[in-house]
Amino acid sequence: MSKKEKKTEEITRDKAETKADGTSRKEEEKQKIHVLTLIRQFAGYAWRCSPSYFIFYVLDLLVYAFAPFVNIIFPAYIIDELIGQQRVEKIVLYTVLTVGINTLCNCLKNLFDLTKEKYSDKFERYISLQIAEKCVDMDFQHTEDKKVLEQLEKAKTGMDWYSGGISGILNCFSSIVTMFITALGVIAILVVGMPWLIAVYAVSVLLDMLLTRKTNKVNLQAFKNMAKVNQIFSYVFWELQDIRFGKDIRLYGAEPMMDKKGKYYNDQMTMEWRREALVCLPYDESRVLLQSVRWGITILMVGAKAVKGLISLGDFTMYFNAGNTLYDSIRGIVWQMQDIYKKLCYANEFIVFMEYPDAVRHGNLLPQKKKEHTIEFRNVSFTYPGSQISVLKHINVVLHPGEHISIVGLNGAGKTTFIKLLCRLYEPTEGEILLDGVDIRDIVYEEYVKLLSVVFQDFQLFSFTARENVTLTESFAKAEDTRKNEEKIEKDYKGRKANSWGREVSAHVEEDTVKEDRPEGREKISSATGMDTVKKQGKAQEDFPGGLPKDERFERVIEQTGLTETVEGLKYGADTYIMKSFDNEGCELSGGQQQKLAIARALYKDSPVVILDEPTAALDPIAEYEIYRQFNTLVGGKTAIYISHRLSSCQFCDVIYVFVDGEIKEHGTHAELVGISDGHYAKMFEAQAQYYR
Repeated sequence: MSKKEKKTEEITRDKAETKADGTSRKEEEKQKIHVLTLIRQFAGYAWRCSPSYFIFYVLDLLVYAFAPFVNIIFPAYIIDELIGQQRVEKIVLYTVLTVGINTLCNCLKNLFDLTKEKYSDKFERYISLQIAEKCVDMDFQHTEDKKVLEQLEKAKTGMDWYSGGISGILNCFSSIVTMFITALGVIAILVVGMPWLIAVYAVSVLLDMLLTRKTNKVNLQAFKNMAKVNQIFSYVFWELQDIRFGKDIRLYGAEPMMDKKGKYYNDQMTMEWRREALVCLPYDESRVLLQSVRWGITILMVGAKAVKGLISLGDFTMYFNAGNTLYDSIRGIVWQMQDIYKKLCYANEFIVFMEYPDAVRHGNLLPQKKKEHTIEFRNVSFTYPGSQISVLKHINVVLHPGEHISIVGLNGAGKTTFIKLLCRLYEPTEGEILLDGVDIRDIVYEEYVKLLSVVFQDFQLFSFTARENVTLTESFAKAEDTRKNEEKIEKDYKGRKANSWGREVSAHVEEDTVKEDRPEGREKISSATGMDTVKKQGKAQEDFPGGLPKDERFERVIEQTGLTETVEGLKYGADTYIMKSFDNEGCELSGGQQQKLAIARALYKDSPVVILDEPTAALDPIAEYEIYRQFNTLVGGKTAIYISHRLSSCQFCDVIYVFVDGEIKEHGTHAELVGISDGHYAKMFEAQAQYYR
């Protein structure tokens, strides 16, 4: 058989072995997990989160392991004493020991359980933080990849609903060790008087194990079947609660559609759970029958020896309890082993997500230490992953230092994709992008992005303070200081006024004393930038790369973008929260104000290359004109790349590139391109110019 025929046969076999959920045999083999390796990994996460957890973990394990022997051994002595010599002091001693040790064990169990619950919450937050950090750190390409998004959903649900997270896994492992210790002790008791009982329970456990294994397979398959449904269900029931969707849902009457979708996917999940329950029902009923048979055999075997006088009534109780404890321990070990495997199958999705490979190359070279850089697109083509259509085709562009460039074109022409490649959010399918003659893929990513200040059309502001949104630094303490000082002044004023009640003369004095502290009779404690507060507190100001202290630079960019009046009008100035997600006193900025804040963020970063992707889309024409008029001042001598669908702004740029169907069809200055008869740019400009005449 030729190599080609063998390959064809292999592909055919793989297709035949592909399951309904799209998972082939080879992929399934890759997904096989190593239990001990995963346990070590999650124990490592627990250790990094909180090492003290393992002190309680070991103590809890020992208490649960030895507690069952109290109710196996002491009741036998009590019963034999009651029907034997009936010594009161012995009966009291055994009773006190039984009650006392049980009480102590139960108190310790409750204490450890409460402690473990607190650690469980801590681990849950820690894992959520790990997932969030991975989402932030992973290559941007992954954020638009359907497979990665599904893996993210599996990671979250796998560590939440199905595995119980770190605590669920480590508790399973603890139970296995605990019951193993208990089983060894019980076997030592039964070997002396009832060795055959061990065989009975071993067979019973084996049958129970087979039934549990079948149940676990059904549960795991149901989890895989519901991965996509869970993702959509979460979106419909949680994401759509975001207030951003409120206007569209109301104005377009989308409530019935949302309700219908919610009911549909809820029904899908319910049907899957119902199917799972029906498949598992025969196995559960068989397990109940098996338990009844086991109890009957135990009573017959132990009772026969008691009737023959071979063992005492106390021994009968001890062996019967020991037998049940052995069964519970062995069955618990087997069940917990299967359960921990099932939990690890779910939790492994988290490991897979955390170890998701990079989509782009990360270099180790540093960019040249200079303020001016030359960027070149050399024969660059690009096709999005999973697509066959080329978005960019053979792009050749040189961006010279200090040059202001405009990229124009109709929707879908490839303008934003060009910027994504420049920002290393994706890698070119063909060709290369050079920074000072070096392929940007060979440069350390974190150092490369420091050279870029970008404002995308779909920019995002965070529900933090205005200052934090611009500086993206830790200004939480400063904001809290501002608020506390505001509250303190208000509180002092009210307190002084209350203390002066009934004392007219004292009230006048108090009034003069606190006059300047009254909210209505003083200036705001924070200016637009909170500079007054910082200066009074004597805090050192850290120099910014641009040469100005951070607060002065913040003031500068706020003024340049026309936000000074807006920020001064906020209750806490720059330390006022944007939106009301976390603070009822937060402010709701208009679309234009948000756009200006995003531009201020880019200017504050003070990078040598400024990229503005539709920066004025939300501004009115007058405000847009003001931004364009100050464009050269805002970016200064920096390299500026500007994308816009309003061509009137292009006259501020040195070079204009016209993108058509992923290719550069024209380039030149505004005057040159307008002069090209039947040119793409000339037609676009003429179509828009009539609205400005």
